[in-house]
Amino acid sequence: MRGGELADGKSTESLRRLLRAGVPAARARAYADAGWDGAQAAAWAGRGIEPGQARVFQALGFTPREAGRVLASGEDAISLMTGFWRAGVPVEEVAAWRAAGFTAEEAARLRAGGIGVERARVLRALGDGP
Repeated sequence: MRGGELADGKSTESLRRLLRAGVPAARARAYADAGWDGAQAAAWAGRGIEPGQARVFQALGFTPREAGRVLASGEDAISLMTGFWRAGVPVEEVAAWRAAGFTAEEAARLRAGGIGVERARVLRALGDGP
């Protein structure tokens, strides 16, 4: 990109979609510059999630709403990811455990005890979880 211009028509269209969705210009520009599709980016940008964080959350399987809750708790995407991985939770389970309300340590302990993520959600909902 030169002179502040968007690189291509796709980026320009993404920017337009984001602006039409009510996303502030600076945030919309950051998403367009990062190569996000405007329609896909609107939910993430609309929650105020930075594009790089959104990419990590998306790769882990989080919805924009779930990612917003994580960020509101004071945890960022990279810290969350590394914490769960260091605890031994597989990447494909990170979003499910965290969205169910478990910490990395709780998830690892429950997994070690033979409790799968679906069962953990039920236990948590019934008040029998950690």
